[in-house]
Amino acid sequence: MKLGGWWRLWIALSVIYGCLVAVYTFNTFPSLENIPHSDEYLSMMSTQAKQIISIKARPLPPPPKGESGLGPLFMGRGPDERFLSMQNGFTFTLAGHLTSEQRNIVAHEYTRVLYSVLPSAQLGAILTALLAWLGPVIAVCFLGLTARWVIKGFWKS
Repeated sequence: MKLGGWWRLWIALSVIYGCLVAVYTFNTFPSLENIPHSDEYLSMMSTQAKQIISIKARPLPPPPKGESGLGPLFMGRGPDERFLSMQNGFTFTLAGHLTSEQRNIVAHEYTRVLYSVLPSAQLGAILTALLAWLGPVIAVCFLGLTARWVIKGFWKS
């Protein structure tokens, strides 16, 4: 089968556009670092991790006599809290009196949830890229075939 110039142009542009979509998909492909946080992830964690997260910080003792309490507040005095940053940028605010083992349980469970969500996010990115490439390519092909059909209708044999 011999391809005409328009078919060759369509194939060349389809390949170039496919390369652009592939590069964009590669640059934005989901990983642990760029999966956005969802509250649903917290519900997917183990019961033990949920219990640890629900432990509230201990209230601060009252300021010593003779102090208004305003000075230490501005100098960083706050509730008994620790911050636990995760791979995707989400930060847990945990009670400061938790042990490192308890903080590790929360970190491990959240990471486990991220790893369980990652394959579906990656598959979604691949399917989106495929549709973003295939849709316009097929639309341009049909547009060209339709234009040829209309133009041929005006030609006299």
